[in-house]
Amino acid sequence: MKNYLFFILLFVLLPVISCDARAVAVFEETIHDFGKVNKESTVKHTFKFRNAGNGTLVIERIKAG
Repeated sequence: MKNYLFFILLFVLLPVISCDARAVAVFEETIHDFGKVNKESTVKHTFKFRNAGNGTLVIERIKAG
């Protein structure tokens, strides 16, 4: 009886355990140095990244270093 219960739990829980979908953000670069910039200048830089995981990547907060 215990063996049957074990196999039933195994077949019910195995798909749930294997569905571990995570997002993984992989950046081409994480630091950028603008060098010397005048006060009147406007500078801009774009950080490129991709989702290397199999889940949905949600960006909730962006913070300047």
